[in-house]
This record gives sequence, C-alpha cells and structure tokens, in this order.
Amino acid sequence: MVGSGYVEEQILGLQQRSGATSTTDAIKHVREKVLTQPGNRLNDPDTATIVFVVTDGKCNDGCYTLKEEARKLREAGPGVQVFAFGVGEADCDELELIRGKEAGEVFGLPDYNFFEKMAVAVKEQVAKNSNTCVQ
Repeated sequence: MVGSGYVEEQILGLQQRSGATSTTDAIKHVREKVLTQPGNRLNDPDTATIVFVVTDGKCNDGCYTLKEEARKLREAGPGVQVFAFGVGEADCDELELIRGKEAGEVFGLPDYNFFEKMAVAVKEQVAKNSNTCVQ
C-alpha cells in the first residue's frame, strides 16, 4: 500500500517539460506500456489505478483521437480513475474529454507550482469515490 505522503512527494518532484508534447500519445503510452507491466494490479478489484494527466489543455497533435484514447484509458480496468489537471489557461472542454464528462470534476492549476494543491484534491476525491485506503 502506498500512502498519500509518498504520492504527494512524487507529484511535487515532477519537473515541467516544455515543448510540443502530445497528450493523446501520452495517454496511449500509459494504457499500452505502463498499465500492462508485469505485476501491476490493474484488474485487482481491491486496488485503484489512478492516472494523473497534467496538460496545458491545448491539443497540438492527435487531437482527433484524444477522446477515444481517453475513453480506452478509463475503460482499461475496473479500478482505473483518471484525473485531468489543466495548467494556466487550459481548455476545460479538452480536460473533460480526458476525465470523461460523467466522471466528475476536472482541476485547474494557475501554473506548475500548484502540485501540492493537486495532490490534496486528488487525495480527497479518491477517498470519497473508492474503497481504496488513502492515508
């Protein structure tokens, strides 16, 4: 079991990358390469699989398939929860495509220095929406 302190530490340690990154390609990579790693607990009904998508919300590549790739990610396993975080002036419609309109809130961050706020919001959302132990 991973405690929320560890999760917060990992989130706060992330470094912003600049340049034209493809959110669609990142989502596809997570679904095809990360969630399929040996030993993952994707299909364990007692374990939540939480994916954070942090984006400027301005699609620049793969825009036509973003909605479909995001849906495939959300449906990759029974415990998959996707959280969409927009930084700066992110397009809320794009964030909803990633999170799924029916899934709930998307989160806005004024800039990349607000990861602590993000970690707290995710901790509260996970605790409210799952049987997962969050400490």
